[in-house]
Formats: sequence, structure tokens, C-alpha cells
Amino acid sequence: MIAPNGDIGVCHAYLGDRKYFVANVHTADEFNPYIDPTFIEWSRRSPLTMPACRNCPALGVCGGGCAKNAEMRHGTIWGLDDRFCIHAKHTLEWMLWDLYQVALLQEADV
Repeated sequence: MIAPNGDIGVCHAYLGDRKYFVANVHTADEFNPYIDPTFIEWSRRSPLTMPACRNCPALGVCGGGCAKNAEMRHGTIWGLDDRFCIHAKHTLEWMLWDLYQVALLQEADV
């Protein structure tokens, strides 16, 4: 994300304190997010790479939640966004029951 003053960061949630803002468009002629350690770490933060998410039933529909919420609660962006975990699991349950209802309706039409 680019802040109004040109600061380059990985997440708009950190706009207030500029944590994880690593360069500025006005002075970063050589900045490359593909080799920047902060951008590399954040690009790897995914429920697919988080040990706490490995056995989660909602793994396929979850985006990992908010890294800032995780860091605020657990001290690291690699922690869980507990509130989003609840949301993802409820969303998965809703989708499965909805699909089941659709299947029942289609079966009744046959």
C-alpha cells in the first residue's frame, strides 16, 4: 500500500504507526518488493503455511484473517486472528448446509 506521503508498506492497517512500511516512492529508486525481507515474509503469510491452521476444516475458504489483529493478540503476524477463525468456520458451515439444501431441491426436481 502507498500512504498519502509516498510511504510504501505491506498493509493499510499499519498506516497509523507505519510499522512494516519500508520505503518511500520519492526516495526508493532501487526498492524491490521481490527481494525486500518484509515483503517476502508477508507474501508467505497464508493459512496454508501457518502450522496452527494445518488441521482446520475451513482451510480452503480462509484467507488467514488480519495479520494486525493476530499481531496485536499474539505478538506476531504468524499468530491466529481468532475472530476471523470463528468467521471462516461459520462461513464454511453455512456454505455446506446451503449446498446441501440446493442438492435436496435438485434431487426433488428429478
